[in-house]
Amino acid sequence: RDPLCPRTLKYLFTKAKRPFDIRVRVLQQNVPSEDPGCLEEYCKMMEDLRRENGGGGTTAQGGPEGDECPHADQVFIHAIHAKDAAGPTYARGLLGADIRKAYDENVLSPQDFCMSTDSHMDFEPEWDQRMVDMWDQAENEYAVLSTYVADIVQLGQNLNGVHEVPHLCMVTFTSQVRTHATKCARNLSKPKLTNAIWGAG
Repeated sequence: RDPLCPRTLKYLFTKAKRPFDIRVRVLQQNVPSEDPGCLEEYCKMMEDLRRENGGGGTTAQGGPEGDECPHADQVFIHAIHAKDAAGPTYARGLLGADIRKAYDENVLSPQDFCMSTDSHMDFEPEWDQRMVDMWDQAENEYAVLSTYVADIVQLGQNLNGVHEVPHLCMVTFTSQVRTHATKCARNLSKPKLTNAIWGAG
């Protein structure tokens, strides 16, 4: 029941370098009679953006005139009632099953990149190309890029003058291994390939 889901879709598409190459799967857990749908609200936001820009044009301007909701056909909504929600692991499992089905049906390719994120996010300009470039820099086809994201107000800022990023390196052992805290890595020229853990969001 995240009201920021529509805004996340808006930022994801409007800040991408290649928005038409992106496919999104949303696990929507809400009460239909009370909560607005993520895709429907995203479409309203894009309509407002197009109006603000005098007719739109590019995705960043709200999309071309006549396109009621740019990229709506690239968004798949898996909707369940909020009463049936069972936490983030369950939700990711449902999406994982959807992705596996899409792969089996040849909708997805083994060469596609896959990103898992929360429903209340913002993105850097051309984030899609920058993440692919970062993965290339790792020089490891098995590399998984992962971090704990900072607050949206810190997006694009170099707060301490040393380009700090969260470094997932602290775990606790219970019935399973869990990431429980982070350190910081500074001034990385390329992704660090020393971790065996990753963030879920």
